[in-house]
Amino acid sequence: MTAARDRSLSLSKSRFVVGCQCHKYLWLRTYEPDAPELAITPSVQDVFDQGNQVGALARERFPGGVLVELAYDDPNRMPRTRELLDAGVPAIFEAAFVADHTYAAVDVLLREAGGFTLIEVKSGSGAKDKYVLDAAIQAHVVQRAGLDVRRVEIMHLNKAYVHPGPADLFVREDVTGAGP
Repeated sequence: MTAARDRSLSLSKSRFVVGCQCHKYLWLRTYEPDAPELAITPSVQDVFDQGNQVGALARERFPGGVLVELAYDDPNRMPRTRELLDAGVPAIFEAAFVADHTYAAVDVLLREAGGFTLIEVKSGSGAKDKYVLDAAIQAHVVQRAGLDVRRVEIMHLNKAYVHPGPADLFVREDVTGAGP
């Protein structure tokens, strides 16, 4: 079996969440990645672009943070993450981990006294169950990879925000120990 094939059959936090929401979609992504149902339409691309913009704005809230600027499938993502952890940077964006044959990239891994806070950034306006599930699988992978995750948060858009107002664009909700 080729390395590319091995990667296509391994689990990731994205595949896990998708599989919980739609078994057929997971099957197609795994066994028929060129299926027309998986084609990225302009409206889906808009959602991706919006998520990327929200992610970039969220990263501005963590001074001194460093982005792991490698493709999601680049094998150097985990070593780069380890370098940043060893360097003691205060926050790592898109930190990559593998544990139990499961891959996860963390939106914000925030170093705090005695451990880390894992923050999943979402462009929605609340800590929905599917977001909590997403953060939970990441926390599992990061903990199994050897880091002490003390807190898990969903960082989402603030419904009360009015530009340019005194309220912050984002709300951080503690979902540590929460379940969907």
